[in-house]
Amino acid sequence: AVHSFKAGKTNFKSAQDQNVIRLKVAKLDMAPEQISANIFEAVKAIYAEAKRINVNPFKKITVSPTMGSGIKLDISGIIKSL
Repeated sequence: AVHSFKAGKTNFKSAQDQNVIRLKVAKLDMAPEQISANIFEAVKAIYAEAKRINVNPFKKITVSPTMGSGIKLDISGIIKSL
């Protein structure tokens, strides 16, 4: 399992009735640069899969801790970077 994840395997689950994808991208002890890179790679993987179905798969992106309020991310800046 470790070898497959290091090779680039990604897992995420989608709640079909809610149109939401939830996944873990970081831990508290990680550097901000690592967290940013993880978020970008997660969005890139989801975008690649969802692009087959929809032209623009994202309405909004919010990053939040397990218990706490979320932070909305700028979608246009992220999609331009893809």
